[in-house]
Amino acid sequence: MDRFAWRRWISARLARRGFARARRAAAAVEFAITSVALFTFLMGIINLGDLGLVLGALQHGVQGAARQAAVVAAGDLASGTACPANGDIQSYFNAFATPPLAANSAVPSFGGGGSPWVSNDATLPGSYVVLTETYNWVPIGFSPFGTGFSFSLTAAGFVMGSSASVTC
Repeated sequence: MDRFAWRRWISARLARRGFARARRAAAAVEFAITSVALFTFLMGIINLGDLGLVLGALQHGVQGAARQAAVVAAGDLASGTACPANGDIQSYFNAFATPPLAANSAVPSFGGGGSPWVSNDATLPGSYVVLTETYNWVPIGFSPFGTGFSFSLTAAGFVMGSSASVTC
Protein backbone atom coordinates (compact mmCIF):
# COMPACT_ATOMS: atom_id res chain seq x y z
CA MET A 1 0.00 0.00 0.00
CA ASP A 2 1.41 3.35 -0.99
CA ARG A 3 1.54 6.25 1.34
CA PHE A 4 -1.38 8.13 -0.29
CA ALA A 5 -3.87 5.27 -0.13
CA TRP A 6 -5.39 6.49 3.10
CA ARG A 7 -6.05 9.91 1.46
CA ARG A 8 -7.88 8.26 -1.42
CA TRP A 9 -9.88 6.18 1.06
CA ILE A 10 -10.85 9.30 3.11
CA SER A 11 -11.72 11.34 0.01
CA ALA A 12 -13.88 8.46 -1.23
CA ARG A 13 -15.71 8.37 2.12
CA LEU A 14 -16.24 12.15 2.07
CA ALA A 15 -17.45 12.01 -1.52
CA ARG A 16 -20.03 9.42 -0.55
CA ARG A 17 -21.24 11.58 2.34
CA GLY A 18 -21.53 14.62 0.06
CA PHE A 19 -23.47 12.59 -2.44
CA ALA A 20 -25.82 11.44 0.34
CA ARG A 21 -26.40 15.02 1.35
CA ALA A 22 -27.15 15.91 -2.23
CA ARG A 23 -29.82 13.23 -2.32
CA ARG A 24 -31.41 14.66 0.81
CA ALA A 25 -31.63 18.06 -0.88
CA ALA A 26 -33.62 16.49 -3.70
CA ALA A 27 -36.81 17.20 -1.76
CA ALA A 28 -36.05 20.92 -1.87
CA VAL A 29 -35.48 20.75 -5.61
CA GLU A 30 -38.70 18.81 -6.15
CA PHE A 31 -40.62 21.33 -4.03
CA ALA A 32 -39.14 24.20 -6.04
CA ILE A 33 -40.31 22.56 -9.24
CA THR A 34 -43.81 21.68 -8.04
CA SER A 35 -44.43 24.81 -5.95
CA VAL A 36 -45.21 26.87 -9.06
CA ALA A 37 -48.08 24.56 -9.94
CA LEU A 38 -49.15 24.33 -6.29
CA PHE A 39 -49.33 28.09 -5.77
CA THR A 40 -51.07 28.62 -9.11
CA PHE A 41 -53.68 26.04 -8.07
CA LEU A 42 -54.13 27.71 -4.66
CA MET A 43 -54.55 31.15 -6.27
CA GLY A 44 -57.16 29.63 -8.59
CA ILE A 45 -59.10 28.30 -5.60
CA ILE A 46 -58.90 31.69 -3.86
CA ASN A 47 -60.04 33.46 -7.03
CA LEU A 48 -63.01 31.12 -7.50
CA GLY A 49 -64.07 31.88 -3.93
CA ASP A 50 -63.68 35.60 -4.56
CA LEU A 51 -65.65 35.34 -7.81
CA GLY A 52 -68.49 33.56 -6.02
CA LEU A 53 -68.51 36.24 -3.32
CA VAL A 54 -68.56 39.05 -5.89
CA LEU A 55 -71.32 37.45 -7.99
CA GLY A 56 -73.42 36.84 -4.89
CA ALA A 57 -73.00 40.45 -3.77
CA LEU A 58 -73.75 41.72 -7.27
CA GLN A 59 -76.93 39.65 -7.48
CA HIS A 60 -78.03 40.66 -3.97
CA GLY A 61 -77.32 44.31 -4.76
CA VAL A 62 -79.26 44.33 -8.04
CA GLN A 63 -82.26 42.52 -6.58
CA GLY A 64 -82.27 44.66 -3.44
CA ALA A 65 -81.94 47.92 -5.37
CA ALA A 66 -84.78 47.03 -7.76
CA ARG A 67 -86.98 45.95 -4.85
CA GLN A 68 -86.16 49.08 -2.80
CA ALA A 69 -86.80 51.36 -5.77
CA ALA A 70 -90.15 49.71 -6.42
CA VAL A 71 -91.20 49.96 -2.75
CA VAL A 72 -90.13 53.61 -2.50
CA ALA A 73 -91.87 54.36 -5.80
CA ALA A 74 -95.09 52.78 -4.53
CA GLY A 75 -94.95 55.04 -1.47
CA ASP A 76 -94.13 58.04 -3.65
CA LEU A 77 -97.07 57.35 -5.96
CA ALA A 78 -99.36 57.16 -2.95
CA SER A 79 -98.09 60.50 -1.63
CA GLY A 80 -97.92 62.16 -5.04
CA THR A 81 -94.15 62.77 -5.11
CA ALA A 82 -91.67 61.78 -7.81
CA CYS A 83 -90.26 58.29 -8.09
CA PRO A 84 -86.60 57.63 -7.13
CA ALA A 85 -84.01 59.00 -9.54
CA ASN A 86 -81.07 57.11 -11.01
CA GLY A 87 -78.71 58.33 -8.27
CA ASP A 88 -81.08 57.09 -5.58
CA ILE A 89 -81.23 53.65 -7.19
CA GLN A 90 -77.40 53.55 -7.37
CA SER A 91 -77.25 54.38 -3.65
CA TYR A 92 -79.71 51.53 -2.97
CA PHE A 93 -77.39 49.20 -4.89
CA ASN A 94 -74.35 50.42 -2.95
CA ALA A 95 -76.15 49.76 0.33
CA PHE A 96 -77.14 46.20 -0.64
CA ALA A 97 -73.91 45.16 -2.41
CA THR A 98 -71.32 46.17 0.18
CA PRO A 99 -69.26 44.39 1.29
CA PRO A 100 -67.39 43.15 -0.78
CA LEU A 101 -68.11 45.55 -3.63
CA ALA A 102 -66.83 49.07 -3.17
CA ALA A 103 -69.36 51.88 -3.52
CA ASN A 104 -69.97 52.86 -7.15
CA SER A 105 -67.74 50.04 -8.42
CA ALA A 106 -70.59 48.57 -10.46
CA VAL A 107 -71.95 50.66 -13.30
CA PRO A 108 -75.74 50.86 -13.60
CA SER A 109 -77.53 50.96 -16.91
CA PHE A 110 -81.20 51.59 -17.20
CA GLY A 111 -83.93 50.99 -19.75
CA GLY A 112 -84.87 53.18 -22.68
CA GLY A 113 -83.98 56.86 -22.51
CA GLY A 114 -81.62 56.44 -19.56
CA SER A 115 -84.49 55.99 -17.09
CA PRO A 116 -84.96 52.87 -14.99
CA TRP A 117 -88.72 53.21 -15.16
CA VAL A 118 -90.76 51.40 -17.77
CA SER A 119 -94.35 52.54 -17.98
CA ASN A 120 -97.39 51.05 -19.66
CA ASP A 121 -95.74 48.14 -21.35
CA ALA A 122 -98.10 46.36 -23.75
CA THR A 123 -98.18 43.26 -21.55
CA LEU A 124 -97.97 44.88 -18.11
CA PRO A 125 -99.81 48.12 -17.27
CA GLY A 126 -98.28 50.38 -14.66
CA SER A 127 -94.65 50.99 -13.77
CA TYR A 128 -91.74 48.75 -13.09
CA VAL A 129 -88.04 49.38 -12.65
CA VAL A 130 -85.44 47.51 -14.70
CA LEU A 131 -81.90 47.71 -13.35
CA THR A 132 -78.77 46.24 -14.91
CA GLU A 133 -75.46 46.52 -13.06
CA THR A 134 -72.13 45.72 -14.73
CA TYR A 135 -69.05 44.89 -12.66
CA ASN A 136 -65.49 44.35 -13.87
CA TRP A 137 -63.85 41.58 -11.82
CA VAL A 138 -60.06 41.32 -11.81
CA PRO A 139 -58.63 38.07 -10.40
CA ILE A 140 -56.36 38.40 -7.36
CA GLY A 141 -52.71 38.01 -8.31
CA PHE A 142 -53.40 37.93 -12.04
CA SER A 143 -54.06 41.64 -12.66
CA PRO A 144 -50.98 42.16 -14.89
CA PHE A 145 -52.34 39.56 -17.32
CA GLY A 146 -55.49 41.37 -18.38
CA THR A 147 -58.22 43.83 -17.60
CA GLY A 148 -60.53 41.32 -15.93
CA PHE A 149 -63.95 39.93 -16.71
CA SER A 150 -67.16 41.90 -17.06
CA PHE A 151 -70.35 40.57 -15.43
CA SER A 152 -73.85 42.01 -15.87
CA LEU A 153 -76.94 41.19 -13.86
CA THR A 154 -80.46 42.48 -14.41
CA ALA A 155 -83.44 42.62 -12.06
CA ALA A 156 -86.89 44.12 -12.29
CA GLY A 157 -89.32 45.29 -9.65
CA PHE A 158 -93.02 46.04 -10.21
CA VAL A 159 -94.39 49.12 -8.48
CA MET A 160 -97.42 48.05 -6.50
CA GLY A 161 -100.33 50.43 -6.78
CA SER A 162 -99.32 51.83 -10.16
CA SER A 163 -101.80 51.60 -12.97
CA ALA A 164 -102.02 52.66 -16.56
CA SER A 165 -102.97 56.17 -15.46
CA VAL A 166 -100.53 56.58 -12.52
CA THR A 167 -96.94 55.74 -13.47
CA CYS A 168 -93.42 56.87 -12.65
